Amino acid sequence: MYQVAVYGTLKRGYGNHVAISHNDGQHLIDTVTAEPYLMLDGGFPMVVRDSHSHPEAAQIRVQVYNVNETAKEWMDRIEGHPNFYERLPTPVLGLDEPVWMYFVPAEYINSNRNALADGLWDPSRIEEAIRDPAA
Repeated sequence: MYQVAVYGTLKRGYGNHVAISHNDGQHLIDTVTAEPYLMLDGGFPMVVRDSHSHPEAAQIRVQVYNVNETAKEWMDRIEGHPNFYERLPTPVLGLDEPVWMYFVPAEYINSNRNALADGLWDPSRIEEAIRDPAA
């Protein structure tokens, strides 16, 4: 089994969660990363590796699952590992050992994507901001 931290479309309630739920994935904990990272939104979330010192970096809110080899391979295909996202060991609060988490390279910092300074990707907040920009 592998422990994987998810923060976007692989989370419970989103379309890609089937990679976990259809392969006997077991939810362990909702937590945050031990270190802050920059999270960007370009329609889907991206966490930038080696971004600890970025002024908008925050601890990333994640769901951690135990997954089998089939689920891990399915998630790797969804995330484009290792060509787009890269799966790296990452410490999270509440667990003694690092878990796997998906990151994009630092080149994405200068892209036309919004920073999510609270470390939470929630499409409903984005839709609400589009409906009411003053919110």
